[in-house]
Amino acid sequence: MLSIVKGSRHTRQTLEYNEQKLKQEQAQFLGAFNYWEDQLQWDDKYQRLHELTLRNERVQTHTAHISLNFHPGDDLTNQKMKIIAAQYLKAIGFADQPALVYRHLDAGHPHLHIVSTNIRPDGTRISNDLRAPFHLRQVCHRLEQNYHLTPVTQRYHLKDTHTIKLKYGQTATRTRIDNILNTVLEKYAYTSVDHLNAVLKLYNVMADQGSEGSMLRHNRGLYYRALDDEGRRIGAPIKASALDNHPTLDYLEQKFKQNQTIVQQHTHRQYLTATIEWNILRRQDQTLGQFTRRLEKDRIHVVPDPPNLRQHPTQNPDGHGFFFVDFEHKTIYRDTDLGEKYTALAIFQRLGLDQTLEELVHKQQLHLSHPKEASLLRDPDPQHKLHLYMKLAQQHDQYIKALESEQPQKHRQRHHLSL
Repeated sequence: MLSIVKGSRHTRQTLEYNEQKLKQEQAQFLGAFNYWEDQLQWDDKYQRLHELTLRNERVQTHTAHISLNFHPGDDLTNQKMKIIAAQYLKAIGFADQPALVYRHLDAGHPHLHIVSTNIRPDGTRISNDLRAPFHLRQVCHRLEQNYHLTPVTQRYHLKDTHTIKLKYGQTATRTRIDNILNTVLEKYAYTSVDHLNAVLKLYNVMADQGSEGSMLRHNRGLYYRALDDEGRRIGAPIKASALDNHPTLDYLEQKFKQNQTIVQQHTHRQYLTATIEWNILRRQDQTLGQFTRRLEKDRIHVVPDPPNLRQHPTQNPDGHGFFFVDFEHKTIYRDTDLGEKYTALAIFQRLGLDQTLEELVHKQQLHLSHPKEASLLRDPDPQHKLHLYMKLAQQHDQYIKALESEQPQKHRQRHHLSL
């Protein structure tokens, strides 16, 4: 079980987010604690919380939005979920507070949301002590034991979020983008729109400022878009101001400044470069795909930087590159942020893949998609070939997989003949 507690200054918006889920049939209302009526309408739900927030207007973040996330294998009835929610609220000092409980149905794992307030009837504020990360982990651990739940750690939860990436047409696009942004915007240290998009791409989402010279860019507008599994834009864009957290460009730029101190920490950068270096030095990888999959086991995702999705085309003008998304520290670095040894081209060269790819093309075991690429392959500047290397790397990965799948079959044939 994993709990996530967010503070908000917008009671109405937090409540509307959960009520909208009900209308879209992506949530169920499990009930309320410390309300005066059993049959609650919208106004009843809102006014009870709002009246308490007015008793201490000095507190800016007065609304608590809590999610409790359970292991996909846990079989939880609505009644059991409500009981767990009540025990959780008691453990964090909210036993006497009005609270609304919703079971959400929009993800691959069971989870619920709670809307409450940290302002007591006498106007005092509930301290944050019982909502500190260490105490929350203890609370979740006790509830896991008491209700025989499968343990869920932060590491497990983050690792498995990609299994519930946006699938266009299968769920409400706006709702899914809202959920993804609620996770990504608060947890990751991104320092530009391009860095943010490196993470969002893993969820099939992108933030779009518009092209250079467009009215959208001129007016500092921002849309969020769905992507298909190939990274292509799909469906209608959604204005940032129409989403739950209002993640506009002004909001993001504040986060960029806050996140600078995180990504500049030497230990984070050192962990990332040391992990990349170790995987290069082992020389166990025949393909770029094998190298990136090995990094994923160390919780580092390599995200290609395609020029067609880049918000600032002048950066890395020679073509493709990489972003490294470190799930251990929730940081994002462009390959050039780490130094020349860790650029996409340097990694191709240090793994020996540049020579391997060119040799396989000459042997016609890898195929160029356009005649002009043959002249590009003869270009003496390897930087100019990077885009081609990136294309060939995917073909190379499939080629090696096919060879490996043939080996067991040949072994079985030889064994059969020997018998």
